[in-house]
Amino acid sequence: MWRVPDTDDIAATLSQEETDAYAASAGFSADVVRRLVERTCDYVRDALRSNGKVRMSPVPFEIPSGTVSKAMDYLVVDLLKRFSLPVSEPRQKARESAEAYFAKIAAGEITPESYGSDGTEATSGPAIEVVAETRPRVSAQKLEGL
Repeated sequence: MWRVPDTDDIAATLSQEETDAYAASAGFSADVVRRLVERTCDYVRDALRSNGKVRMSPVPFEIPSGTVSKAMDYLVVDLLKRFSLPVSEPRQKARESAEAYFAKIAAGEITPESYGSDGTEATSGPAIEVVAETRPRVSAQKLEGL
């Protein structure tokens, strides 16, 4: 399933300390948060397009559900910086892990679900399987006497 991440995804990613600091920030703006989400989704979708094996959603900013958590790890650092909040070392490492994950997607090492798939079919490997069948050839000699 593909979807556009929302503020619930951001809240699920932030620690309690980060949530408290974020809520106390006087610079909060829903437009800024929306733009950061859109920019992060563009980053993820660029990696998916580079993969070459993923069928993309026609809906802007939709990404596979399986990539939302890593996308939020990527986004939260930008969010904290935007509101002049401290970025902890574990948070920075989560960002680096997300960047490495999306680099693997772009390189084709990981292939997330394609748009419209129900998650049960494989998204990597051949689209069709070629089956070769050998039949005995009919020749004039084999038909002799018929």
